[in-house]
Amino acid sequence: MPTLPITDLSTYGRNPRRGDVEVICESLRELGQYRPLVVNKGTKTGRVNEILAGNHTYLAAKRLGWTEIDCHLVDYGETEAARVVLVDNRSADLGTYDDAALAELLGSLPDLTATGYTEDDLVNLAQGEPEAEEQGGDPASLAERFGVAPFTVLNTRDGGWQRRKKAWRALGLAGEEGRKYNLTYAASPSNVYSNYFVVKADAEKRVGHKVTLDELLTLPEAGRLSKITDGQTSVFDPVLTDLLIRWFSRQGDTILDPWAGGVTRAAVATALRRKYVGVDISKVQIDANKALLASITGNPLLAEITPAPEPLPEPEYLLGDSTKTIAALPSDTYDMVIGCPPYYDLEQYSNDPADMSNLPDTEFEAAIIANIQAVAHAMRPDSFACFVVGSSRGTDGLVRDMRVLFKRAADAAGLGYVNDAVLISCVGSTATRVGGQFTAARSLGRQHQDIVVYCKGDRKRAAKRLGAVDQVTLDALEAASEEQDDGSRGDGA
Repeated sequence: MPTLPITDLSTYGRNPRRGDVEVICESLRELGQYRPLVVNKGTKTGRVNEILAGNHTYLAAKRLGWTEIDCHLVDYGETEAARVVLVDNRSADLGTYDDAALAELLGSLPDLTATGYTEDDLVNLAQGEPEAEEQGGDPASLAERFGVAPFTVLNTRDGGWQRRKKAWRALGLAGEEGRKYNLTYAASPSNVYSNYFVVKADAEKRVGHKVTLDELLTLPEAGRLSKITDGQTSVFDPVLTDLLIRWFSRQGDTILDPWAGGVTRAAVATALRRKYVGVDISKVQIDANKALLASITGNPLLAEITPAPEPLPEPEYLLGDSTKTIAALPSDTYDMVIGCPPYYDLEQYSNDPADMSNLPDTEFEAAIIANIQAVAHAMRPDSFACFVVGSSRGTDGLVRDMRVLFKRAADAAGLGYVNDAVLISCVGSTATRVGGQFTAARSLGRQHQDIVVYCKGDRKRAAKRLGAVDQVTLDALEAASEEQDDGSRGDGA
């Protein structure tokens, strides 16, 4: 096999292929040349040493500064040369992949260097193509089986996640009432109002003392608050709720929510035909949830998700302190627990001294430990509890780690720690604040929350009881959300 100087070769002038030279560069750097170029001698065409196959390998070698390259020499006329170029390109196009075998092969490598594949490609392989089932294929992709691939990183920025979120919002999950400032994940009011700190400082200067958000909203300065409307600050994420409920419970199960808050978890659980029982200390919140639930469960689109002859289960709310209320429930009863607690005093939800968000750190931690003890009492054996938690900073600026707190609480209650995951959230208003925060104290802008999952009993027995994850089709809801965006539905839709 001859090795020819790079300068003696030329590319095929009519090559219709446009290859990724950078990927080939990486391959040549890491692996060297493992296949020769096919080079036409040119005695019949008059074009000496013209490359018929391997044009982009040649370009990559030139970019890397190679001076010579291995070649396989042929001698074809114009017609034969054109056919070689075409079949070399087309035969690659006509090939197909066994995605499972490809994923297994890629997964066997220590990394993806010089393969031409990226981590995103691996995720896409796991997610599968939505058309596979329609074309008669086996719906075995992770996305088809589980909603999204059950990895420890869940990305709300993903296009599929956002489409699914819009579909849930078509049911009416576009806002939550009860908490006047409509928090998401117990987030800071600065995630709800873009000028919150400026307005708050002005109000405190006028009244001469610190003010809570509830108090601020009663003051004249409240009229200056500018609410963020980026589509991701008004509700607990329904897609996350959907996934956790379907992953860790089954239809007909009863779900306990220790800190009910807004309406999303109740609405999604009901839509997925689970009996929801939520505990909240605020009657205002509960009444607002019940009113909103009536409109959601009455939406005719709901039948498109999980049609069944039986009526939807009726959500139930219990008013009171979560620890005392749950401790009074029958033991070994609830099939799943899902909840999002206050993040220490990051937000004070009310002026009620019994509200956990008003407690000093040590008392708050004791309350969480007592909460989880009560939850473990209420859980049935071999069942899961899922909590969405987020760290926050104390008055000293140091991080208060909710994962550590929940691990302590679960250990004390005899629950096993079976999963942890990260929920990546949209940037939103963090981008407007992070510069000042980082400059002042090197504080990073938080763009994630933590999901922790515990099991009472044996997780394998719990998984066996649940069986396959039930499937949910949101096509009708997604279409409805698109119509709403287009303005083609009326206000009552």
